[in-house]
Amino acid sequence: MDATLDYSAPKTKPATKPLSERLNLRLWIFLAVIAIPFLWAMWTIFGDNMITNHGDYYAVDLKGMGNFPFDAKRDTEKMIPKEVLALDGKKVRFEGEMYAPSEASQYVHDFQLVYSIVACCMGGPPKVQERVFAFVPEHKRIGNYSDQQVTCTGTLHIKIVRDASGEAVSVFTMEVNDAQPRS
Repeated sequence: MDATLDYSAPKTKPATKPLSERLNLRLWIFLAVIAIPFLWAMWTIFGDNMITNHGDYYAVDLKGMGNFPFDAKRDTEKMIPKEVLALDGKKVRFEGEMYAPSEASQYVHDFQLVYSIVACCMGGPPKVQERVFAFVPEHKRIGNYSDQQVTCTGTLHIKIVRDASGEAVSVFTMEVNDAQPRS
């Protein structure tokens, strides 16, 4: 048997489907599922402003405001980001958790405001730069919403206060105008 190959036959490419048929609904769904985690991460990192001017007050992301390296024993105001320092003396609004361990009455005179006592601080209590020490003026009455999420409005003051050993015990204080539980 002698098999001969015919090399003279024209070679044709297999027919390719048009692009509209190759990009079908299943492919788009697959690409969306893959892209969602990356888009969410990008939005988390770059998309949200920490400080938003609302005219008569600044809405401030409490978690973002305290998210900077700070050594309580040696660092100064120079370690605080400039956009945060610019809020000194301004009316601000925070959303966070009220922590008032020394208050058992219906109203509070002072409390700490943190992003979340449970979620913010893996590995220990909130750091000094992650807390806002809130004080209520004598003529105001603020309800005791200890261990609850609140929306708190007042005047922010930025000053590092140190104890006798020189360790910073406070960076942010706030004169509270209003605090309401978040629903």
